[in-house]
Amino acid sequence: MKAFTGTLDTWLPTATGRLFADLLTITLSGGSVLRYHSSDVLTITYGGNTYTRGPRFGTTGVKSKVGVQNDEMSLTLFVDANDLVSGVPWLTFVTGGGLDGSTFQVDRVISKNTDFAAASQVGGYTRFLGRFAGTSDLGGTEVIIAISSRLELLQANVPTEVYQTGCRFRVYDAGCGLTRATFSSSGTVSTGATTSAMNTNLTQADGYFDLGVVTFTSGVNNGLTRTIKTFLHASGAITFVNPLPAAPANTDTFTIVPGCDGLLATCTSKFSNSLRFGGEPFIPDPVMAV
Repeated sequence: MKAFTGTLDTWLPTATGRLFADLLTITLSGGSVLRYHSSDVLTITYGGNTYTRGPRFGTTGVKSKVGVQNDEMSLTLFVDANDLVSGVPWLTFVTGGGLDGSTFQVDRVISKNTDFAAASQVGGYTRFLGRFAGTSDLGGTEVIIAISSRLELLQANVPTEVYQTGCRFRVYDAGCGLTRATFSSSGTVSTGATTSAMNTNLTQADGYFDLGVVTFTSGVNNGLTRTIKTFLHASGAITFVNPLPAAPANTDTFTIVPGCDGLLATCTSKFSNSLRFGGEPFIPDPVMAV
C-alpha cells in the first residue's frame, strides 16, 4: 500500500469529483532543487515546498505492483526558449550533462478545487522516485528523460567499497570530509592569457591547483568553470583541460580550489587529511607471473 498524506483514504471512496496535479522535484548533483507542477495555476504549495508552472511535463511507465521490481519511468519535458536552468536553456543544460547524477521524484496531489490551495487539498502520494538514467530523445521543443528506480543500485556487480590503492572519495565530498570554502582562493588574470592557458597572481607551489577547478567571477568568461590541467608557481600559470570560449582579459577575477589525484601523499601533504583517506595504499602492486 502506498503511503499518503491527508485524508485520501476516507475522502476518495465517497468523492463525486476529484482533481489532481503532478509535482516534479529534480535534485541536481550539486544540491540545487527544481520544482514544477502540471496544473494551470501559478504555484502549488505541498509538503512545505512550492512548485512553479515551469516546463510542461508528462510521464509514462509508472506502475504499481506487489513485490520488488526495478521500474523505469519516462519523463517528457516540453520546453521553449523561456525555460531556463541557472540562466541556460533546458536543451543546452541537458546536452551539457547538467542532469548527470540527479534524482527525480513525482508526487500527485489531490484537490477539491481547481486552485489547488492548501485548504482545498485532500492529500497526496509519491508516484515515482528514481535516478537519472539518460536521455532517449532530444528534440527542438522536448526532452525525453529515462529515470530508473533506486532498486537499480541492487544490480551492481561490485560492492560499494572496492579495495584499491587510490582514494575512493572525491575531494570535498562527504567521504572526504573537507570543506571546499576552506581551500578556496581568489586571484586575477595577468597579461598574455589565451583560451587554453593564463598567467595569474597566484603564488602556491608547483602543481598545487592541478586537477582543481577555476570559476571566473568577472570578464567575458564570468560564471564559467574549467578544470585545471597544470599549475606552475613561477608565473602562476594555469592550463585548462578544455579551452575557454574567449581569452580572459588582464585583471579578470576568479576563484580557484585545488584538486586531488587520489594518492595518500597528496592527501597528507596538500590537505592534511590522511585520517579520512579512502584507499588502501599498501596493497601490493599487481605482479605478472611468467
